[in-house]
Amino acid sequence: MSDSLKRKLGIWTATFAVFASMIGSGIFGNTGMVQQFVGDPLMVMFLWFFYGLVAIAGALTYSELAARMPEAGGEYVYLRKTFGPLWGFLSGWVSLIAGFSAPAAIAAFLSADYLTALLKGAFPGYAITDLFVNGKWSVMLIGWELSITAKQIYAIGLILLFSVFHGVGVKKGGWIQNALTVIKLAIVLLFLIAGMFAIFFAEGPVHDPFRSDGIQWGGVGIGLLWVLFAYSGWNGASYLAGEIENPERNVPRAMMWGTLLTAILYVALNLMYYLAVPSDDFEGKFTVASIISTKLFGPEISVFFNVCFCLILLSTLSAQIMIGPRVYYAMAKDGLFFKFASEVHPKFETPLYSIIIQGVLSVIYILTNSYYDVMTFMGFSLSIFPFLTVIGLWKLRKNAPEAPYKVPFFPGTPLFFLAISVVIMATSAYHDPWNSLKAVGGIVVGAIIYALWQYWHRQRRA
Repeated sequence: MSDSLKRKLGIWTATFAVFASMIGSGIFGNTGMVQQFVGDPLMVMFLWFFYGLVAIAGALTYSELAARMPEAGGEYVYLRKTFGPLWGFLSGWVSLIAGFSAPAAIAAFLSADYLTALLKGAFPGYAITDLFVNGKWSVMLIGWELSITAKQIYAIGLILLFSVFHGVGVKKGGWIQNALTVIKLAIVLLFLIAGMFAIFFAEGPVHDPFRSDGIQWGGVGIGLLWVLFAYSGWNGASYLAGEIENPERNVPRAMMWGTLLTAILYVALNLMYYLAVPSDDFEGKFTVASIISTKLFGPEISVFFNVCFCLILLSTLSAQIMIGPRVYYAMAKDGLFFKFASEVHPKFETPLYSIIIQGVLSVIYILTNSYYDVMTFMGFSLSIFPFLTVIGLWKLRKNAPEAPYKVPFFPGTPLFFLAISVVIMATSAYHDPWNSLKAVGGIVVGAIIYALWQYWHRQRRA
């Protein structure tokens, strides 16, 4: 086994990784939750637009960090080099338990939800539909009775399949990712254009799309957190920097263009949602896109779009499995994770064991139905580490003023990102203090694991 990755990914793969890791379960599922918490459609629209600006500011700032440190691992690398190994480890710890494993599980399971809608529309009353929707079995696992559904089996199968795809070769995984992302972009544009055509050239909206009983100000913070979940991935190219050709130039471009394109599409899709149906129809629901397509195109055409939404989620799942393991690989190379996770397969040239570790954790989340719980209570901590990463830019500039790329409008751009991050963390903690405390507890557990890990290594060297 080798311990170094090869630079075989080009600018398109890097850009597609950013785009693919963002567009997926968030935009097709989270609007219903944001509407439930916020209540006012115009405020929901504003939150999607506003956090797009925040994500672009974050991408511009991270671009300078990536140009200064073009290595695989993203935030883990930046925090380790700026503030020391403890903070790098904690960032990697949160990435492992929540940042990538849980979103991969969510994308796989939401794909199952859309497949359910597809089967109900295309094969109502058929045995295969009933089996997939209602199938449930119990198995004994080490003396523990495990109940598993057909949808869980399907989601686990997707995790295993894409883990194999990305485990057997960097270029092969990149080709698969690029192909799925091109399909995803085509589907999103088709859905958006066809939807707007149906709304304005068929009969037009027959309801008041922005009817509101007022803004639920207490829920704005948690609503913005759900929007943040949908935008997470704007820094995706930074995790692949160790495998991207000419990273000082290509990583910043990938993050900026991928984030800008995604922000434009997010705002346009949300506008279509509200124009298509009253917000009450999808409030609190995760299959928003399925509801919209059924309303606009009828059950027959909606079957086609449900197939498309499944494909879109496959691209998101693929991106999470492609990006996340590079963090654990970087941690293991620095002696902060199991050494085998730093090994690169001699034939496939991928961090195979890191891919397996993340895949196993995603499968556990699916089996225990705990992926949304993990994302909810760890969402607070997912805001902390980008905040610290951006703060580190001032320290880096003080020690080394020159860089291959510099964030424009400094210090305004990073300060804007930092200010909004503080607002999100404060309002989320106020609205949902219990989950915020659990997130802090998760970080404390990580710090304890780090201390024990360091103690164990000292004992081995003694």
